[in-house]
Amino acid sequence: MRYERKYPFKKDYLENVFFRLKAAGYQRKYPRRSIFSIYYDTEELQLFIQSEAGIDKRLKKRIRWYSSDNILTLENKIKNAELGYKILEKDFSKFSSKFTIDFKNPIDKNKYEILLPTVLDQIYFPQVAVSYNREYLISICGNIRVTIDFDIKFAKVNSSSKNSVNNWIPSNEEVMEIKYDENDDYYCSNLINNIVDQLGLTTRRFSKYCNAISFLF
Repeated sequence: MRYERKYPFKKDYLENVFFRLKAAGYQRKYPRRSIFSIYYDTEELQLFIQSEAGIDKRLKKRIRWYSSDNILTLENKIKNAELGYKILEKDFSKFSSKFTIDFKNPIDKNKYEILLPTVLDQIYFPQVAVSYNREYLISICGNIRVTIDFDIKFAKVNSSSKNSVNNWIPSNEEVMEIKYDENDDYYCSNLINNIVDQLGLTTRRFSKYCNAISFLF
């Protein structure tokens, strides 16, 4: 498992975050990518409620794809406090019920169709879509990975009506996430504290899914 610590910040602080990370020796690990996710929850939004209640052990279920390949992956994201891991699945053949949505990409404005499972585990239904750009950085020592997610947008998903995702609403915050192996906690903590102190950022809960639900429902 790995530690995942999030540091939200206002949109106008983005360039300063990039500048200070690069000045501290953080280098780009991968090219920038656009990421798209469809989040599933119960009709009563039980996963959202549990996350907002601050329960340590929590689950997110989403289908994700990247601008670089457009290959859909089902992700079960399991978190226990600040530690987390994912269970990934790319074979959608076991899902007997599927529906098609007309998806308008909020970044390049192109439209295309996506075939999605109607329901997961008999109780989870598609609720919202999230889109954002991501930069990938890594520390000089190679043990600390940093992602910066920006241009975050939210939209509703409804599998029982017009099946279109096109009315995107922008988030009012961006987020930096720092990730490292739980075995490196002692070594990495001082390095992380140094850079976040320079940035003047504070770690707190930041869930794109929960923010989307709060914005849209």
